[in-house]
Amino acid sequence: MTVFQRYSDDLDTIDQNLINYLKSGDRYLNGSLDYLKTMRGKMLRPLLSLIGAEIAKTQRDLVIATSLEMLHIGTLIHDDVIDESKLRRGKESIQSKYSKEYAIYLGDYLFSSLFVYLSGTGIDKSELVGLAKLMQQICLAEMKQWHHRYNTDQSVREYLRIISGKTAALFSLALGSAAKEPPLKQKLQRIGYHLGMAFQIQDDLLDFEGDEALVGKELQKDLLIGNYNLPILFALEEEPERMRRLLSTQTDLSSEIRQLVMESAAYDRTRQLLNRYFDKIDQAIVSLPGNQGRQDLQELIGVLRSRAY
Repeated sequence: MTVFQRYSDDLDTIDQNLINYLKSGDRYLNGSLDYLKTMRGKMLRPLLSLIGAEIAKTQRDLVIATSLEMLHIGTLIHDDVIDESKLRRGKESIQSKYSKEYAIYLGDYLFSSLFVYLSGTGIDKSELVGLAKLMQQICLAEMKQWHHRYNTDQSVREYLRIISGKTAALFSLALGSAAKEPPLKQKLQRIGYHLGMAFQIQDDLLDFEGDEALVGKELQKDLLIGNYNLPILFALEEEPERMRRLLSTQTDLSSEIRQLVMESAAYDRTRQLLNRYFDKIDQAIVSLPGNQGRQDLQELIGVLRSRAY
């Protein structure tokens, strides 16, 4: 039995609870929510929350896990509007199927529903504030990314700060959400942070090595709208003049851009940084309690380490 199968009942409950809560008396809204349900992904954020509870030996909090997925889906819907993405998880994106305007409203509906949902659960104020601050981090990171579009002077350090807010912060909150003791909570949050950074760097590499049909979304979309990912930024450090010339005339991963990235060691540098984050995770996991939750986390990390989508 895989780690996903061991938590499948709870993940199914979270998925169903989320859609049922969002539904209203409006047929059109309900139709788009039913469509959204067909786009279910890996549900990594709620899964991390459940695994964190197993490690900490606390009760699995399906409310928090549901809210994490609600927040994540809302950000994806808005991301697809900004990126003009036609695909999400192998299906037509919400913005493509229903319009950009509708997708923005639907994303806003999820965000507002998130806090209404939590306000009726007796959630601890600190947890509610933590989610609100997380939303601030995500929005700030997205605004910084927008500011750096087509910026060939953007540093790798600045890019890592952006993905820290966009991706790693939510992974960190999710894995540590169920822990009550501060030392264990901090350890889990740190591991979640490193996993989120690794996850985003893997996405950057998939732009070069992924199969669009398998990945389930359009590759190279970031480059098209001027969001330069890590291999591109490393290539700009290695071959600044040549890379700037290519980026000024080409908007996809043409053979020239791809060749430059590979020849300049930018790809290898990206892979090395990814491996460093996974090494940090491996080193930190040994200090966690030696229970089933830790085994589940190790198995999940093994799956994510070799993912192709």
